[in-house]
Amino acid sequence: MATDITATIEIKKWAVEVAAFAAHPDNATKWQVNIKSVDWKSPPPLRVGTRFVFGSSSFGKKTSLPFEVVKFAPGEQLIMRNSGDAFPKEIIYTWRPSEMGGTQMKMIQRGELTGLSRIFSIFSIRALQRSAAESLARLKTVIEAP
Repeated sequence: MATDITATIEIKKWAVEVAAFAAHPDNATKWQVNIKSVDWKSPPPLRVGTRFVFGSSSFGKKTSLPFEVVKFAPGEQLIMRNSGDAFPKEIIYTWRPSEMGGTQMKMIQRGELTGLSRIFSIFSIRALQRSAAESLARLKTVIEAP
């Protein structure tokens, strides 16, 4: 089942600052609600071809999510793909200056629900939407903190 989950938030910091923090895999544990660890599989810095594994906990289950960066335009866009869980997906982060002088960050998770996630799709989609919104809210709190 093809699925697109989109979440957007306004953050009161410059796009370059927000993007630098949000795009760095080591910071994922600070703002993404389900990410518990990061294991780099290729040497930093982040660039196209970089591979890493997020240790995740979702739906009460621990999983390893391998990702590869497929596009990276610092300060503008990051696209990474994974194929190792019940929701193989492409995750797209974009950062744009907002009309209010800060940054509009958008997170899109585009993929295919498989296995039990497909059977319980309405619940899976709601959980993914909630997780994306909570993660962006946490990012806003972390980035805007003095």
